[in-house]
Parts: sequence; C-alpha cells; structure tokens
Amino acid sequence: MTFPSMSLACDAKDIDPYEQRLYKRLEACSVAYHRFSHPRVFTVEESRALAGSVPGLDIRNLFVRDRKRRFFLLCLPAQQTLDLKSLSKGEAAERLGISGRLSFGNAQELNDRLGVAAGAVNPFAVLFDEEAVVRLVLDDSIAESPCFNAHPMRNDRSIALSGADFLRFLACEGRKAVLFDFAKISV
Repeated sequence: MTFPSMSLACDAKDIDPYEQRLYKRLEACSVAYHRFSHPRVFTVEESRALAGSVPGLDIRNLFVRDRKRRFFLLCLPAQQTLDLKSLSKGEAAERLGISGRLSFGNAQELNDRLGVAAGAVNPFAVLFDEEAVVRLVLDDSIAESPCFNAHPMRNDRSIALSGADFLRFLACEGRKAVLFDFAKISV
C-alpha cells in the first residue's frame, strides 16, 4: 500500500511505551502502515474535522460489556450509527456471545483491560489485553477496506493500514476478530 506524503512526522522521543510496543509488533509482523500526527480528538465529530488530511476510512470504537460483565470492542465505520439495544438481542447477540443488555465500560475497566484512556480506544488495544477477555468485533467494511485509520494507543495520532494487513497482524499476534455486518442492525 502506498501512502501520500502529507503526514506530519512523529517525534520518536514523544512515543509512549505502549505505542512503541505497537510499532515494534507491527514491524515484526511486516505490516505496512503510515503514521499521522494531528490535533487530539475525543469524538467522532472532532475526527470528522480532520477529514481529507488523513486518507482512508475513519472508524469508531466502542468498549462495551454485557450483563455477565463480558467485554467487547466494537469497531465500525465512524459515520455508522449503532443501536446497542438491538445488538443485545436475537441472532446478533447469539452470534457475538452477548448475554443481556450492553452498556459502556467505564474508564477504569478500559484502562485495566486495554491499557488506554477514553478517547484513545482502538482495535490495536486488544493486543495489550493479556488475559484475552475482550472480544474484538470488526465491521466487515473495515476488514475489506484498502485503508482505514485507527489511533495507535493515543488520540493525537492515527495509523493508516489496510483491513487485510490488520487481520494478518492479528493472526501474527495470535489474536482474531469476529467479523460482523453492523449495518444490518444500525439505526
């Protein structure tokens, strides 16, 4: 994959340990990616303001838990809405292993499970879930995307890579994602 040269350089001394571990793991798995620095973003609306400066599909990441306190990281296109109540019922819930109503995980659970703060949730974070208790659910369109963007453990940078490379990276790390079409239950 070829990336445009419009990114801002990331200062190597400004990389925290989790972020550094992520880059080393990506490189060990020979995954092509490109880093972009940008102003901090905490919401999808703020990330939309960056549209055009970072190529590829923007995603949203929701850290949720079910009634039995099982954790899920739901990754879907940023512009797509999602009805958690509908996801908690019927065939979708059965397929994903969801038991009862979904609610958002709190900041402490997010930090304990994935090592990130609110606003920096990303699909790479499952690699730091050493107990493998968080189930990654990735929208089909992200898996098929020639380029999508995710935070590299912090919300003032993005990594652009293909969905195929991301899935290959997960496999290299001994992790997997459940692929799911969120559009079927979106509002």
